[in-house]
Amino acid sequence: MYTANTMATAIEAMGMALPDSASIPAEHPDKLGECRRAGEVLLQLPQRDPKPRDSMTRRAFGHALVVIMALGGSTNAVLHLIAMAPSVGVALEPADFQGLSPNSLLGRPQAEWQIRAGRPPLDRRYQRADEVPA
Repeated sequence: MYTANTMATAIEAMGMALPDSASIPAEHPDKLGECRRAGEVLLQLPQRDPKPRDSMTRRAFGHALVVIMALGGSTNAVLHLIAMAPSVGVALEPADFQGLSPNSLLGRPQAEWQIRAGRPPLDRRYQRADEVPA
């Protein structure tokens, strides 16, 4: 998985994106419905007044880490999540990634888990398999 797909999935797992939104490819017909749902939710936000801290808890970052590891997500996610965490008062460091799963794909050389050329992109495969909704 590339960084954009990895982070979209992580953000969905943290509750900061609509369910199923990370796994719909941009050109897929379902993307329009996702955009409409996002617009409906955006119109409700002023009344609900949610804050990023409401969703982005230590537990939510843990969910994101597990999903990233399960999917073999980009190792750049480590840097991005560590950079995001302080903005919501969460302490996160590289050891937290390995502490969750010492046998994860993130702990192996990239050559062991690189997606092979000639297969559909991973985001399309997991969207079709309905595997990712957070």
